[in-house]
Amino acid sequence: MRCHRRGALRCRSLGAEVYTFPDHHIHIVGKQELSGAELLVAKLGLECGPEALLAKRDEFLLDGFVGAAPLPGAVALVELAVSRFGARVAVATSSSREYLAAKIRGEGPNAAAKQALFAPFFDEGAPAGAREGRDAVAGAHARIICGDDAGPSGGGLASKPAPDIFAAAAARVGADPGRCLAVEDSPAGVRAAVAAGMRCVFVQPDARVRDRDEEARDSASLVAASLTEVDWEALMAE
Repeated sequence: MRCHRRGALRCRSLGAEVYTFPDHHIHIVGKQELSGAELLVAKLGLECGPEALLAKRDEFLLDGFVGAAPLPGAVALVELAVSRFGARVAVATSSSREYLAAKIRGEGPNAAAKQALFAPFFDEGAPAGAREGRDAVAGAHARIICGDDAGPSGGGLASKPAPDIFAAAAARVGADPGRCLAVEDSPAGVRAAVAAGMRCVFVQPDARVRDRDEEARDSASLVAASLTEVDWEALMAE
């Protein structure tokens, strides 16, 4: 089930009469979880708080992440990046540590592919269990920055489109943001990467998301509908 359909289920269960992709879901794509929930609560006029909305979201989504498969071309892209740049690759996500751990957890037919996708971002390979996943994602040896990580001043990182998450990821691996290439699937993420001083490839199969924010789309170095359409070798050589 697509995320916006699951979003409709959770919001309707909390009193929303209507939840559609163009009117509601598209506005939270790429947002940090709490920021997106706050936006939906206000936009839909829900009587619950954002925390309650996120709890209801988990009822619909967490189990589905366990069996999810990497996008076509994702594993090959990570392998290529690691072969060129070693440990100077990182994940910069708006997801919370707990949410990312659920996505990383490998069970079922896609377990091997998920291990191959995420293992390069950990010193000792991607964790398999839920508890180990939460601990590892939060660990100092994970080249991962999440939306609920603390910022340099001790406060939380600002949500995309602010550059905080990408800037923190570059700092984690000791990279100059001006030499970094980000891969994003949301307008907010593109804006964040560009604001951090990075080149950004905007990969999004849904034209409604690609074209929602023309300024963000046009600021990307390249726009594509899938990872397999991009000549990553050429981009990494620049």
